[in-house]
Amino acid sequence: MLSLWPHEVETPDCATHARLLARMRRALRLERQRGLAGHWAYDLNRHAMLLRAYRIEVALHRGRNEKRAPA
Repeated sequence: MLSLWPHEVETPDCATHARLLARMRRALRLERQRGLAGHWAYDLNRHAMLLRAYRIEVALHRGRNEKRAPA
């Protein structure tokens, strides 16, 4: 889906995780644009997998932030 090094995927802090999410949003936006334009490189499966991975990462990010917030 995205070309990332292992250390980029292992996100120990919220700032690194936010950068990963931004990169995923950018990839999703580009894939959406390819689909809307009817570009030959558009891949529905890649789009679906990117969206699924993005939603999982957003949920992890929210969970991480909720754990850090004082009650």
